[in-house]
Amino acid sequence: MYHVKGELSSPYFDIKEPFEAWYDLEGNRSRIDYQDGTVHTFLIGNDLDYGAIYTITPVTNETEIQAIKCFQLKGAKEDPIRPQAALPDLQGFEKSITQAGHKKNTYRLWVTRPEGKDSLAIPHRFEMEGFNTLLESHNDKYTIDYSDFSPQTESDVFIRPGEMTCEEFPDPVEERQILANPIQDYVSTSPVSHAHRLFGPFKENFERQYESEKEHKERENNFVHTLRFVHSTNRAGLTYSTGINEFADWTKEELAMMTGGELSSPYLEIKEPFEAWYDLEGNRSRIDYQDGTVRTFLIGNDLDYGAIYTITPVTNETEIQAIKCFQLKGTKEDPIHPQAALPDLQGFEFEKMENLADVLCEVWKSVTQAGHKKNTYRLWVTRPEGKDSLAIPHRFEMEGFNTLLESHNDKYTIDYSDFSPQTESDVFIRPGEMTCEEFPDPVEERQILANPIQDYVSTSPVSHAHRLFGPFKEKFERQYESEKEHEERENNFVHTLRFVHSTNRAGLTYSTRINNFADWTKEELAMMTGGELSSPYLEIKEPFEAWYDLEGNRSRIDYQDGTVRTFLIGNDLDYGAIYTITPVTNETEIQAIKCFQLKGTKEDPIRPQAALPDLQGFEFEKMENLADVLCEVWKSVTQAGHKKNTYRLWVTRPEGKDSLAIPHRFEMEGFNTLLESHNDKYTIDYSDFSPQTESDVFIRPGEMTCEEFPDPVEERQILANPIQDYVSTSPVSHAHRLFGPFKEKFERQYESEKEHEERENNFVHTLRFVHSTNRAGLTYSTGINEFADWTKEELAMMTGGILPPE
Repeated sequence: MYHVKGELSSPYFDIKEPFEAWYDLEGNRSRIDYQDGTVHTFLIGNDLDYGAIYTITPVTNETEIQAIKCFQLKGAKEDPIRPQAALPDLQGFEKSITQAGHKKNTYRLWVTRPEGKDSLAIPHRFEMEGFNTLLESHNDKYTIDYSDFSPQTESDVFIRPGEMTCEEFPDPVEERQILANPIQDYVSTSPVSHAHRLFGPFKENFERQYESEKEHKERENNFVHTLRFVHSTNRAGLTYSTGINEFADWTKEELAMMTGGELSSPYLEIKEPFEAWYDLEGNRSRIDYQDGTVRTFLIGNDLDYGAIYTITPVTNETEIQAIKCFQLKGTKEDPIHPQAALPDLQGFEFEKMENLADVLCEVWKSVTQAGHKKNTYRLWVTRPEGKDSLAIPHRFEMEGFNTLLESHNDKYTIDYSDFSPQTESDVFIRPGEMTCEEFPDPVEERQILANPIQDYVSTSPVSHAHRLFGPFKEKFERQYESEKEHEERENNFVHTLRFVHSTNRAGLTYSTRINNFADWTKEELAMMTGGELSSPYLEIKEPFEAWYDLEGNRSRIDYQDGTVRTFLIGNDLDYGAIYTITPVTNETEIQAIKCFQLKGTKEDPIRPQAALPDLQGFEFEKMENLADVLCEVWKSVTQAGHKKNTYRLWVTRPEGKDSLAIPHRFEMEGFNTLLESHNDKYTIDYSDFSPQTESDVFIRPGEMTCEEFPDPVEERQILANPIQDYVSTSPVSHAHRLFGPFKEKFERQYESEKEHEERENNFVHTLRFVHSTNRAGLTYSTGINEFADWTKEELAMMTGGILPPE
């Protein structure tokens, strides 16, 4: 009789499984609990005719998640149930070595005798080390570390819950013994275990034929390790279950090697290239994101428990694209292991053959569920060298279904390319000259920042991204009206977080982060607009809506779908005023809604601002189709210094030649006579034009206190009235006038007038982009820095070849 605790571990598949055992030989009974009591096994030799094993365990499948069930295995006359010891039978031990065929196993047991040489032995460790004489290699090993041994036990621990009805173990029949009594294989000193005996049915099921006895032994060994891992994982009571599939006899090297690919999601339009290298034997991996902009090294042998090193550009209020190294250290409870760019195929089953991009692929499928989240995973592979050859991955896809919402609400795809089973060792060497610091707060986010792909190749419906929803709710004091709304908001948050992280890995000149709107839908973030301002330089596309009342001496223009609202009221105060209501993000606030005021003066009173150009000086040029609509085109050319701008306005007159003109497009194209090139262009596309407006749209929120615009003073006019520069027909805009203060601030001196014109042009494009971005109400704000007069090519050289978007 005894009671003991222990932990079973194996370096193959990183099994670490705690257990607790009670043994009563005289009572013909034993009990063993696995995974901290998640699974209970009762072996009662006196039950029924020949004894029985009862296993109480959580079951997860396509219809149930962690349903607690009882399974029963009855003994037979030829094979009665006996109590199961958690210690090996010591008959034959000196240092016990047993052999069967090519399997030569060495067993060792470490004990102490606290009360003297002939007293009761206290077990500390049991170890098996397997050697295969054909393969001439050690190919198996596991260890049981014991603790809390006691020669006494209480009789009530053997009483199983009587209210549960027990059913037979599910098929296959051959697997029932090992499911009912898992530890039996580990404490037995027979080289041929139940796990080895299941290799025959596996070969038959998947029609395996190996080229040699040596390959047979290698594949059998792989299968045994896989089976142990599958069973140990299923005993952990997770939100998913695993199973043996066609890949069970593969090595880890065959399952995951070097590959390139692109991660994409239709939610928030993520498209992110990556390249991955994987070396299981070397306990290391590397994954580069966004064409090498971010590099992650997962080195299991570094420090005490491994470490992840991430080399990434950092942009904040004091730095732009500064290359830094961050480090995440492993712990005893959570050591760092190499990260594969492919999913773990345990639990996948063959579904069908299907063409993918004109290539006939095997499709393997797995379904897992946690709560209302039910995810379907599919992997497309080919085998160019034959049925049992190495599988080449082509695509991995996850499609999420929410049973409460009754809708598909998540999806992403990884398209693989350039797969190779080989890799070079030097790719795992990180730059040694860099000092690495801890990842910034919040602490909860560090794991997903350090190892981004982990969430995408995992088959758990609850990802690191989902776990960050709790801190988000707490930070922004979220309380939802129903469980359904909670599921919807969590889903929005996960999509936003993925987009934010993917964007930040792109090495742009700005960084993004999660804010108060992270659980909003796209519909809540963006509504109707009456026009769109666009420029091919730095990809500006900005919707706006404008109201104009010349008689009332007032106008209003909303930007970025109403994120920023500007009221130009000529009759306010002495000389009119502009009021701008806008979200503000800085080091102390995020998207704080504020009101800024710009007062008119006697010399410069505030007038209502039109969203259309003043047509004085325009002349009719031609009739032209615009989006299949025949329009009049009116043109004006103005020049100041080397700047020669051409303006065109497209209009229609639905009610006749002299009727009200309806605007469709306004375009400016700039030419520099010194540079002899077109160097500027923007377009305004109009829609929903109406000659009427309601008076209440000009009433600004009265409860808000308005403050002055922040410094610099020279920038206030363009901040207060952004569209003024775009509809003006003066070649010298407010943006151009800000170039002087920029040069003075950053002590710019250019070598020639030509360079001056080029740098001024770069500055204007940058300023427009910065202001348009800040009007978008994002979770970050941008500003002019010393790089504002740089070209895209110069920025790309600084960032290792990354060009800003065209």
